Parts: sequence; C-alpha cells; structure tokens
Amino acid sequence: IARAGAFSSVLIGLVVFVSFRSLPALALVFLPMGFGILWAFSLVPLTVGDFNLVTAFIVGIMFGLGVENSIYLVKDFQKELAHRGPEEALLETYLTTGPSVIISGLTTGFSLLLLTAVSTFRGFSEYGFIGFLAIMLIMASMFVVLPATLVLAQRAGLLAPYRTALPRVPRPRAPVTATLLAVLVAAAAFAALATRFDYNFHNFRFDRRKVGDSQQVRDRQNQVYAGSMSPGAVYVADDFAAADRLAAELAAAKARPGTTIGRVRSLRDLVPDARTLGDRHALLEEIRGELSGGWTRKVTDTDERRLIDDFRAWDEPAGALGVTDIPDSIRRPLLTKDGTGRVIVSIHPAVERMDARNAMSFGRELGGLPQVAGVVGPIGETVVFGEILRLVLDEGPRIVLMTLALVFAIVFAYQRSLGQTLLILFPLVAGVVLSLGVLAAAGLKLNFFNIIVIPSLLGMGVDSGVHYFRRWRMHGGDVMAAQRELFEPMSVANWTTAIGYGGMIFANHPGIRSIGYFAVIGALCAWVTNLFLFPGLLTWIARRRVP
Repeated sequence: IARAGAFSSVLIGLVVFVSFRSLPALALVFLPMGFGILWAFSLVPLTVGDFNLVTAFIVGIMFGLGVENSIYLVKDFQKELAHRGPEEALLETYLTTGPSVIISGLTTGFSLLLLTAVSTFRGFSEYGFIGFLAIMLIMASMFVVLPATLVLAQRAGLLAPYRTALPRVPRPRAPVTATLLAVLVAAAAFAALATRFDYNFHNFRFDRRKVGDSQQVRDRQNQVYAGSMSPGAVYVADDFAAADRLAAELAAAKARPGTTIGRVRSLRDLVPDARTLGDRHALLEEIRGELSGGWTRKVTDTDERRLIDDFRAWDEPAGALGVTDIPDSIRRPLLTKDGTGRVIVSIHPAVERMDARNAMSFGRELGGLPQVAGVVGPIGETVVFGEILRLVLDEGPRIVLMTLALVFAIVFAYQRSLGQTLLILFPLVAGVVLSLGVLAAAGLKLNFFNIIVIPSLLGMGVDSGVHYFRRWRMHGGDVMAAQRELFEPMSVANWTTAIGYGGMIFANHPGIRSIGYFAVIGALCAWVTNLFLFPGLLTWIARRRVP
C-alpha cells in the first residue's frame, strides 16, 4: 500500500508539474486535496473505526480524484489573470468553473455514498463512505481554502498569468468521429458477448513467496498434511443428543442428488452411540477372524507384519468409551473452549470450495436445512465467503443502475433539460462501454473486486462531460474554442485519475491489482470519449443548430 501510494503521488505530481511548469501552481493544485484528505481521515476513527483491505488504497485513489477540479480552478484563475485583477479573476473563475466543480463533486461523492447505503459488504460500504467524506471535504476546501490562497500567491508573485495554450489540439473531424462511433458499437457488442465473470478464487491468491519465508513453511507443512483440513462450516451442539439430531439432518441432505455436503466430523466419531459401537465391535471381530488364519505367517513385509502383531496384541475396551477416555490433545479441538462441554460439528464441502459458485451453493444448502433444537450454526470460512460473494453479485447490478440514476438526477437538476442531460452523460456511458469492451478484448474478467470500479467510473466519469459542455455553451457552440481551453487540463485530470488508481497495480493481491487495471482502462477510455468523440458529436449538433 505504501509503495503504491508513493508511486501514485510522485507520478501525479510530475504530470501536474509538466502541465503548469510551476512549483507554486503545483502546490496550489495539491492544497485542497491535502486539507480534504486530512479532514476526512481524521473522521475515520469516529465513523468506520479503521481501514480494511479495500479502503487502505483510497489514499492513492484520492490523489488522482482529488486534484482533478483543482487543476481546472487554478488553470482558469491563471487564464483570467491575463485580463483582470486578482479579485475579479477569482470571482470570474468561481462563477464560470465553480458550478461545474460542484456538480462534479456531488456526482462523484454521492455515487460513492450510494455504496454505503446499498452494499452490506463492509469492504464496499466503508470504501464508499470514506471516499464520500474525502470528495466532499476536498470540494469544500476548494471553496474555503483555495480562493484566498490563490489571491495571496498572486500578490506574492508566485502565480503568473497563463498566457499560452497548447499550439495544436486535436480537431474533431467527421471521419474520426465516425470511426470512434463504430469502435464504440463494436466494443458494446464485444462486451456483451465476451465479458466473463471470474468465479475461481484460486486466481486471487497473492504470491506467498513474496512474504518472508512463507513458502518454506508451506513446503514443510505439505510434508505432513496432504491438503487443507479446515472445515467449510461448523455447528455448535449443546450435547450429543443435539449433535445426533443435526447428524440426521445432514445425512438426509447428503443422500440427495447434487449435494455439496461432504465429510461430517465431530467428537461423536470417537465416542459412538450404542448402535454404532455394536457395528464397530462386529467389524473388529470380523477383522480378528481374518487375521487368525494361517496366511498371516507368509507375510514378510516388516510394516505389514508389525500391524498384524499390534492388532492381535490390542486389548479391545470392554465397555463404551466416554468423553474423558479420549486423549486431551484429540478431544480439545472438538469441544468449545468455554468449558461448557458443547460439541463442535465440522462440515467439509464435497465440492471445490474456491469456486465461488460452489461456495454459494454450499452456504445455501446448509442455510436451507431445518433449524435443530440445541444447535447453533452454521458459520465458517466457506459459508461467510459464499454469503459475501452472493451479496456482491446481488448488489452489483442494482448499485450500477442506482448510481446511473443518481448521476442523471443530479445533472438534470442542474441543467433542467433532458436533452442536455443526456448529451452530458453520453461520454460517460460511452467511456464505460468502451472500457468493458477493452477489458474483454484484453482477456481480463470482471470479478468480485473490480466490479466496484463500475459505479466509481459512473461517478467520476461525468466530470469531464459537465466541464466540456459548460465551456462549449459559454463559447456559443464553438467546439474548437472549448477544445483549446480544456484539452490540456482535462487530459491532466484524466491521467491523474488513472495514475491514482494505477497504484493498485503494484499490489501483491491479484484482486486489488484487477481494480487498478480496470480503473486505468476506464479512465483512459473516458479521456478518449471526452476529448475525441464528444467534440465531434458537439460539432455535428452545432451544425444542426440543436441547443
């Protein structure tokens, strides 16, 4: 996490510095983000308590998202300084760019907050809440801290007017627009046909060889144990009678076709009931009869000879075994640790538990069994794992649709025009569709980690559309005027977002890396749709005098 955050912050700083070519301007761009993150993270102990595997990476992400609107504000202020004094330049900056910054912050922030309101998975809900806090406080800092700092920097001679623009910017030409539209249609078709979901959690295990001497420890472990002995679920029974009732339900379930329930293990295996004890005595007598034959004298293998002699010399207990007859080292893991003598019943899946579909089926099957009196459960890694995955899959499509509806509502409330709202949202939707197509074409799959990127892309992807459309309207429908003014800051804003998420690519955990890959693809696709496809569409609209 530290390595990813350091990489993201340094690279973002270099990109912003190349754009502004001024250390004071670089500091001003980062100032609101610094205040906002400091304020937001100071509230984390009072709200969610601490960070988790997902939210720990939000520092690097905010480095990308947090500087986006600062870039527009500082660049516009410098541009206005070329024509008026600092106070008038500040007022003009916030009158023209301020509304777009507010809409951008609201769409991004409330899209993240929606994860908290809808998702019951802690990783996603806390990621959304901390992200919402950071975005809202960064935006507040842009209106509370940045204005006075801009004026002070100008008066101190640290911030010069911005007099030069890029000498050349891409001109929206009809062939390019038509080509991009064709690519977009192809990406939509390819995404619909080729997008796959990765259910195999073996693909998300981090490389243990990178963690100290863990591989050597695992090699020694494999010399003793053939595989994992951890159960997929456990129950706790008050006594043997309750454990027997549970065993009857589990046996009935195992008899059904397609069951996911495998081995059932408890202390009852070592302390059998009267019927089972009789069956075992009969089996022992049968074995004793077999070993009494003369054929055993012909056995020459040392180990086999020793086993036969040991069995013949073994004195079978006359009566039934009790719990206290079992050695403590064997008995202890099969009873609860609170001293009450309650019995632990362990369930091992009959299917590959690292396949998410099997884990969900295992949890559903155990959850569908009748509740047994005196028994608590099931609980366990596979049951919890399956429940989390089920929640993510069930909530994912709903979160995406609700995020899109929320973004639409915020933009529509500001524009008061259905046509303009749909136009602003076009590059956003086009960017998400294009990114899904690129993801599928690259052979990458959606999974339980990177699916969180889709609502994030919807929230942050609308920013550029809002800024570009507003500038286009201010310039009376002159696309090239808007293109010359916005190409550089919008490019820097998209690239910093990509870099902020790109820090996750350096994570050891494959699931976290997949978030980074998908978010970088999404940010770059949004850059293409906002600065190459959207201008061409606006040119086409301007020629037909559509407002």
